[in-house]
Amino acid sequence: MPIQSPTIVPVPSDGTIDRAFKGTWCWHEDKPHPIALPMNQALFSKGNDGSRDGPVFASLFVIALAVLFGGQGNGSAVREMIVQLAAIALLVATFKARKPPSNQLIRASYWLIISIFGLIILHLLPLPFVLWEFLHPVPVAQQVLSELGLGYGWRPFTLVPNEAFDNLLLMIPPVAIFAAVVRMDGTQRAKIALGISAVALLSAVLGLLQYAGGTTTLHMYTATNRGFGVGFFSNRNHQADLMIVGWLTTAAVLGSPHLRMGSMGRGMRLGILAALSGVFVLAVLATGSRGGLALALVAWLAIVTSQVGDFGKRGLAIIAGFVAFLFAAGSGALLSGNRIFAATLSRFGGDDEMRFLIWPRTIDFIGETLPFGIGIGSFVDYYKAKQPLAEVGPKFINSAHNEYLEIALEAGLPGIILMLAGLGILAWAAVKVLRQGIGRDGTSQRIAVLAVFAILVLLIHSSFDYPLRTTTLVVIFAALCGLIMPKPHDSGDRLKRPPY
Repeated sequence: MPIQSPTIVPVPSDGTIDRAFKGTWCWHEDKPHPIALPMNQALFSKGNDGSRDGPVFASLFVIALAVLFGGQGNGSAVREMIVQLAAIALLVATFKARKPPSNQLIRASYWLIISIFGLIILHLLPLPFVLWEFLHPVPVAQQVLSELGLGYGWRPFTLVPNEAFDNLLLMIPPVAIFAAVVRMDGTQRAKIALGISAVALLSAVLGLLQYAGGTTTLHMYTATNRGFGVGFFSNRNHQADLMIVGWLTTAAVLGSPHLRMGSMGRGMRLGILAALSGVFVLAVLATGSRGGLALALVAWLAIVTSQVGDFGKRGLAIIAGFVAFLFAAGSGALLSGNRIFAATLSRFGGDDEMRFLIWPRTIDFIGETLPFGIGIGSFVDYYKAKQPLAEVGPKFINSAHNEYLEIALEAGLPGIILMLAGLGILAWAAVKVLRQGIGRDGTSQRIAVLAVFAILVLLIHSSFDYPLRTTTLVVIFAALCGLIMPKPHDSGDRLKRPPY
């Protein structure tokens, strides 16, 4: 019987199929002969192996729990524990089922995670009081302990051990999500991005209902920004962050071939994006967040830029219409006397900003407490002890409202080094993503590119707020970091079995 020649099927060269697939062929690990790879059986379509979506569903479940129960910094221990237990199960299943990627960028990320865990544990380890007194740069704490007759025995380095332990537990969900996402292929990562868009849209609708109702009936937390749309959060700034991230991921998935969105007409996809953009922009306005309104401009720039390549020569006209739509919506809200929009703009020139008092003082504290810092989780107690009486008022200072300053104060020089290493790894990954750019055919690279901008938004906002101290946003941040990391095929790893 003559051997029939296989049909030659072109394989895209945009990195969506594993490097093991050479040209139009791939080598099955169990068979010595080449096998043709039909396009409709590749990674663009749903795999026949039902277990392929298991990691996706498990990760989305943890993200959903984080959104429902983790919208408040230092929230309920029971709520946080639910998320952490689910994350531990995901982490165990991830490392048990899948080979860790061998890419240098991902290995560097794992070493950074291990180092952060190690630093927090070091701050929790009991030290002889003599050694603690020698290392600790807080004379007030030493004096108080001596006066109370507690200047002996063993003490952890940090001033507030329970807060440091909470920081250790806070690390578990984002680490689990990151470890799961970096092992996913393009189709699975697109579903993660779609899941983020879905929870953000739900929070947007809830926030708009909260604002329209004008009461706290629909609010998730008792301690919240009353009269604003905060969604699943207690803080309006954090809701604004999620709206911007959701806006970016929505724009990304609408052009993803992995989710069959690319089969829609360009006009239909742009219409859906414009409608959802209106929802997200209104939800940002409903928060009354100045930072959210400013950072929404960054998201808008990233989104319209990403659409130029996809829409070709018509891109400029379409984007011009999109800009006109947003401008008209904002102008209409302003001219109609919308109280949230007007109040948000007026707060840009406010003179009651506590941040401008906290930041210079925190910088002074950093200089006084180097090289070891005051101990992880100790900012609030230390600041209260050092705050001048003239600045004491009805407002409770629960954070430095600058993550970088707070980390430097609490963790000292080791924390600064790890922080710079983390930013370096993200910059490394972002450069690799942006160099590849966005394909004119609407490839899934758009998801990684817009994830870079979503990460940038959260990092910028961390310079004047504390979004990553909520379980919700730190988990989503970890997912975004996973989305910009090289896929398994990019790191040279071979699949244990072909995806067909």
